[in-house]
Amino acid sequence: MQFRIPRAYGPRLKAAAEGVGISATAWVRQLIIRQLDRDNTTVQAWTLPAGVAKRHAPVREIQTHPPDLFLSPVEQTAPTERTFRPLQRIEGTMKPWSMGALRAHDVAWFTNPQGYRFVLAGGSVWGLVVALEMDRGDGPALEMTLELERA
Repeated sequence: MQFRIPRAYGPRLKAAAEGVGISATAWVRQLIIRQLDRDNTTVQAWTLPAGVAKRHAPVREIQTHPPDLFLSPVEQTAPTERTFRPLQRIEGTMKPWSMGALRAHDVAWFTNPQGYRFVLAGGSVWGLVVALEMDRGDGPALEMTLELERA
């Protein structure tokens, strides 16, 4: 496979690749692979009251209960912040949640975000920073930015 990058982007591409110590070709390859992986990946997540998530290792909870929701990565805004689309399983397929559906179902973590934490597969604990309804060309869907909590 071959492709061309517009000349105007050359210096920025070179600087980005040199910044991580790899060739421009390797940098572009990694970028494409990360995007393809992100498009085909969902992360299992459990919601726990904030006090429970902080008091004991949440791994025990996630080993004994099915996930509360699935998160589809949208972007990593900072090393400790990530934006996800929460998904729900409907008739065997994954569909994005909307703000209206979360309000209608009176979902506790949505109506009281300060009182809950998200525990991702692997045991890391994340708090909700912001939730917005976005339309990226495929209809409105909730997107939420989560911040990794320090141990």
